[in-house]
Amino acid sequence: MTTLDLEKSSSYGTKSMQIGFWLILLYGSIGYYVYGGLNGVFSMIILGILYSFSCVLAFIPFAGIGVQYWAMSSLIFPWVQNLAGIEATWLTQTMFWITIVFGVIYWIIWTVYVASIIYQRYEYS
Repeated sequence: MTTLDLEKSSSYGTKSMQIGFWLILLYGSIGYYVYGGLNGVFSMIILGILYSFSCVLAFIPFAGIGVQYWAMSSLIFPWVQNLAGIEATWLTQTMFWITIVFGVIYWIIWTVYVASIIYQRYEYS
């Protein structure tokens, strides 16, 4: 692997982090107009960060997307709702489903990878 290959692979991870960062800031700025003030900004930023962290749950093979969905709908959103006093709107629903779509992508890739490893182990034994 050359230095150029290492630089390319590290820039892909950095670009995805930048997209997530800008997406959270976009949620916050839209939250200002939807909820009418800084309370909306901070609640959308907190919700965006916690939803982003929930994508880690999607890396659980075979059941990760269900765990992520449950954590987001039953734990994260009600906690932020009680903390900030926000209600469910089109913005929170959009944030929820965009995060679920990213989680599904991660879940499919990781599940296929783990299934191929399991298949290879049983194929050669």
